[in-house]
Amino acid sequence: MIVSINHREINLHSGEISYQGEVSVLEPKVLAVLNALLDAEGQLLSTEKILDTVWADVVVGPNAVQRCITQLRKHLGDDSKTLIKTFPKLGYRLQISPTTRVSRQANYLYPIAVLLMMLVLAGVLWPSEKPPYRIAQLLSDSYESGNESQSNIYNEKLVYVRHGEEQNSTQLMLRATLHGPAEVLHQAHSFVDTPAFSPDGRTLLVSEQTIYQQTKCAQLRRIDLTTQTSQALLPCQKNRFRFARWRTSREIIYGQEDNHRHITLWRHQLVPGAKAQRLRLPKEIQQVAAFSNQADQLFISGKDINNTAQLWHIRYEGIHPELVKQIALSYDPFDASQPLVLPDETLVQSIRDQLHFYPPDNAPYSLTLHGSGQLNLSAVTHTGELLLSRAAQANQIMRHIKQGEKWASTPVALGNPAHNLALFQPNGEAVAFLSVRSGKQQLWVWHDRALTQLTKGAEVLSFVWHHEGHSLYALTQDALLSVDLSGYTIPLKTDILPSILMQSDEDAQGHFLLTAHDNSVSLFRPQQSTNHTLLEGPIHWAQYTRQGNLLFATSDHPHLMQWSNGTSTPVSDIQHIHLQWRFFYHHGVLLLPDKQGVIWQYDPVTMESISLTKPNSDFQLLSDAFSAPLKVLDLTNQAPSSTLLRLKLAKSNH
Repeated sequence: MIVSINHREINLHSGEISYQGEVSVLEPKVLAVLNALLDAEGQLLSTEKILDTVWADVVVGPNAVQRCITQLRKHLGDDSKTLIKTFPKLGYRLQISPTTRVSRQANYLYPIAVLLMMLVLAGVLWPSEKPPYRIAQLLSDSYESGNESQSNIYNEKLVYVRHGEEQNSTQLMLRATLHGPAEVLHQAHSFVDTPAFSPDGRTLLVSEQTIYQQTKCAQLRRIDLTTQTSQALLPCQKNRFRFARWRTSREIIYGQEDNHRHITLWRHQLVPGAKAQRLRLPKEIQQVAAFSNQADQLFISGKDINNTAQLWHIRYEGIHPELVKQIALSYDPFDASQPLVLPDETLVQSIRDQLHFYPPDNAPYSLTLHGSGQLNLSAVTHTGELLLSRAAQANQIMRHIKQGEKWASTPVALGNPAHNLALFQPNGEAVAFLSVRSGKQQLWVWHDRALTQLTKGAEVLSFVWHHEGHSLYALTQDALLSVDLSGYTIPLKTDILPSILMQSDEDAQGHFLLTAHDNSVSLFRPQQSTNHTLLEGPIHWAQYTRQGNLLFATSDHPHLMQWSNGTSTPVSDIQHIHLQWRFFYHHGVLLLPDKQGVIWQYDPVTMESISLTKPNSDFQLLSDAFSAPLKVLDLTNQAPSSTLLRLKLAKSNH
C-alpha cells in the first residue's frame, strides 16, 4: 500500500520513500513504528504499546522508540516535530488529516473528506462550544503498596477494597478521615461492587463472594460502622449479586446474575420475614449492564430490544416505573462503569481512559485522561468530585541481594515502565523510582520498607541520584530540578533542557550530570550551568568515567563502545557481552548485565572483566546494580496495579 505523508510517497510494504525524485528506504523497525502510528489513526499511541508491537519478543529500552521516532521525523521532513507529536512519558501521535494519509487507491475519497472537514469547521458535525467541564486536578487517595479499588465516601469517611495476592485475602478498608490511618473492616474472597453507604452514613451494604463449606458463593452483607459488626442479609447463593444500593434506610435494591449472566433487579425491605420483589422496569430495557440510584430514581445502562446500547433515567411512583430520559451510547455499556449523577444532574460514565458526560440540557461530550489505563468510576462526592480507580499494568520493582550462591528477594513497589525506573542510592540503601500512584508520574523513595513521595508538581520524566546520595536530580517537561530527601525542590539554570538524565558523578573538573538531548550526549555542570556536548548520534545508553572516557551503546549495536579524544572504538576486551538494557558505573567500575542474566564487572583502567553471577533466567530487566555486596533492582513484566483517584472538575471558560 502507498500512502502520502507531507508530500512524500511511502510504500508501507517495502519502506521506500519517494520525494522530489529521490528514493530512500526506512529501516525495518522504523517502518514498523510508522505502521503502528498509522494503525492508531490519529490516536495517541503509548510507548509501551509501540514496544509490545514492534519489539514483541525482544527486550529493549524506551530509547529504541525515541530513536525510531527521530529517524521517522528526519525522513518525513518533520523538523518542527508537529507531524509526529510527542506526549512526554505517554507516547506519540501521528497528526492525521485528509492530506497526510491518502492511498493511491482511495483518491476518490478526497472530496468527501474535504466536505466533512468543512462541516466540522462550520460546527455542523462537531459542537464549536467547549465542554461545560474541564479536568482541574487529579489527586490520589492511595498511599499503600497494595492494589486498591471500589472506593466510596461519606463526609470524611472513605471505604475501599484492597486486593491481596492470595485467595480469600481481599479486604474492605475504612479510613475515618480521608488521609487518616486505614483499618480492616471485613475480609472476603472478593468484593463484587462498590460498597454503598446508607443514607445516614452509619451502615455499609456490600456484595461479596465468600467461601462457605469449601464452596464459593455470593452474599449480601450489612456492616455497622459504629460497632463494626456484620450481618448476612440473604442465604449464600450460587449466582453473584452484581450491584447493591440503598433505596431508603430500610430498603435496598440489588442486581443478581442468572446462569446466562443476565441481571435481574430486585427490591428488598430489611424487616423480618420480608421477601425480595422483582423490580419492574420499562419494556424498552432488555439487558441491564449497570445501575445506580438516588432514592426513587434509577440510572441504568444496558441494551434495548434492538440490542442498542442505551442509558435510561427512570423515576418510580411506588412500584410503577416512569421513563424520564433515554440516551443512546456510542460504546458497549458492559465495558463501562456504573452511571452516576453530578450535582447539576449531569450523568457521567467511565470506559477505558475516558469519561462520558450527558448534561440534562446540552450535547454529550467526553474527557480523556491520557495514559490512565482502565478507569472505573465508583462514586460522586457531595461536592461533585469523582472517585475512580485506575487499573493499569506496571512493573514490579524487586530488590535482590546475593547471599552466597542464593539471592534474597524483596518487593519494593510498583513503578512505571519509564526511563530510570528504579535506581539505588549511591550507598546502596534506598531506592528511588517513578510511579503514578499519586495521579501523576512523580518521584518516590523506598527506604526501610517505607515509601515517601518526593515530588508533587509537574510530572517527572527522568531522574538520577546525586553522586553523594543526599539528593536527586529530576527532569520535568519544563525544568531540571534538585530535590532533597525531604522533598525540597530547587530549579537549576540550564540553556539546554535534556530529554533524559543518565548519570551524576565527579571528575577532575568537579561535579557533572551526564544527559542526552535529541541525538547528542552532554556533560552538564550544575555549579557553572554549562553544557558540553561529548558525542552526537543515536545513543541508547552511556556512562562517563572519572578518567574522561565515555562508554556507550546503541540500539543497533548492543555491545560496549568507548569514545575518547574524539574517536569511537569498540571495547574489544568485552565484545562477547551482549548487553541486556543498561549498564552502571559505580565507584570506578562498570556493572554490565547481559542477555543471559549474567552480571559482569569491568574495570576501565585495568581493562579486566569478571562474571559476578551465573546465568539467571529469573532476572527480567535489570534497572540498576550495586556491588559489595552485590545487589540488583529487577523489573518484572506487567504486574497488575490498581490505585484510587479523586478527580476535581471545574467549569470551562467560554
